Amino acid sequence: MKQNKKMGFWTVLALTLTATIGSSVIISFSSVFGSVGSNPLLMIIAWVVGGLIILPETFLMVEPAISFKENGTNYSWLKRSNWKIMAFWFGWVLTLFVSASAIATSSLALSSITAALLKIDNIYFIKFFAIAILAVIGLTQIFIRNSSQVTQFVFLVIKSLPIILILILAVIFGTSDNLLNGKNMTQDLTKIYMSSLMLIPAITLTSFAYSGTEVPTYVAGEIDKPEKTIPKSILIGVAVVIVVYLVYIVAILSIAKNSSELEQSGISGFSAIPNWVKIMFNVLAILLFAGSINSFLLYQSRLVYKMAEEKDLHNVFLKTNKFSSQPYLSMLLLMLVAVFYIVFNQIIELLNYFALTVSLLKVLMITNVINLRKKDESYIKIYKPWVFWTFVVFGYLTCFLTLAGSIINLVSIVKVAGIVEIWKPLVMISIILLIFPVGYLKFYLQNKLANKSKEESENKIEEKKL
Repeated sequence: MKQNKKMGFWTVLALTLTATIGSSVIISFSSVFGSVGSNPLLMIIAWVVGGLIILPETFLMVEPAISFKENGTNYSWLKRSNWKIMAFWFGWVLTLFVSASAIATSSLALSSITAALLKIDNIYFIKFFAIAILAVIGLTQIFIRNSSQVTQFVFLVIKSLPIILILILAVIFGTSDNLLNGKNMTQDLTKIYMSSLMLIPAITLTSFAYSGTEVPTYVAGEIDKPEKTIPKSILIGVAVVIVVYLVYIVAILSIAKNSSELEQSGISGFSAIPNWVKIMFNVLAILLFAGSINSFLLYQSRLVYKMAEEKDLHNVFLKTNKFSSQPYLSMLLLMLVAVFYIVFNQIIELLNYFALTVSLLKVLMITNVINLRKKDESYIKIYKPWVFWTFVVFGYLTCFLTLAGSIINLVSIVKVAGIVEIWKPLVMISIILLIFPVGYLKFYLQNKLANKSKEESENKIEEKKL
């Protein structure tokens, strides 16, 4: 059914906030803190900069979203440009390295907090439980009728509860004598500034927490006055997210007495907080992570389905379950790839895989938007040329910044873990590169078969004439 009532500014803003704020900041917190050398001041700077630099690339998505109003956004826009091989590459990279890694990250985070709650310090238990909970949530989506609508509503209600609890705890237990005191804020500051621009890797790690701010571009066709509402929603949405994250970060830092207390999952290591409060937070965080996994499976399986529709994936992935109407094979594909990540990787590695691939995909997105603006007659230009090109320049700079940051982080991980761990990023890069020739071969064979079929049809017509 076509919706007659369009979404206004407040509805779109609420959609942006609910899509962005949630489990990602809890997952990213420790990794970002460690990346800045456990310095609270640099931690705050990294989160502010991380939110601001995503604005240009997000604003660039507004024009094509308003112009075409298609599902699949960047993937569909590449098809529109007739960049078939690039669309094939984009879809597969997004599925294998962004969607699946996001699912694996939330699964591992949920399992880690569960292990902390049960006081189990066993990596095999964490990985096994992560796979088990992913299977339970996935099978629930596939086999239970209307589970997606019910679970989305439930998780939406509880989404903000862990963050609200942290703010309450900060009021009760927080003090400026902890990590926020002057000594901790300035510790090793000169050393940190001089050591390979440590803020770049830290800013890169925040990208996972800010993913979701582009959501208004996905529903442009359902928005009232999208040329005004979408940019306004993105700008105010990012500002609100930055403020919420900063308040959350300051609250956490005001409770923790030293950096070692932030090494454990959630707030399990905080000595100032009673055990029953830790249990409450961990339970809420577990529900939050379960909601994230649920959302990822629900929405990101749609890209796999879209790829099958466009014949970039076998049409078997178009099959839906008769009970739930969910594309169950698309979900199972994402779950299987996520299981691989869970078995062989830690959360910090997954965050960097996410950042690296998103950076590459956004470079392609920006390039394609430039092409569409120049060549597509139905493209609607809402920005003046100088504004558009300013967004382009800063968008590219952001992509290269986060790309460099993710590479620096992966190199650091290999140095710490040993050269034997280099196989993981090498396999990832090899697959990313291999998708290009596979895509070329696919379209070459398709065209060859199409031409052969056309020739046979023409020959039959000629024979009938004779």
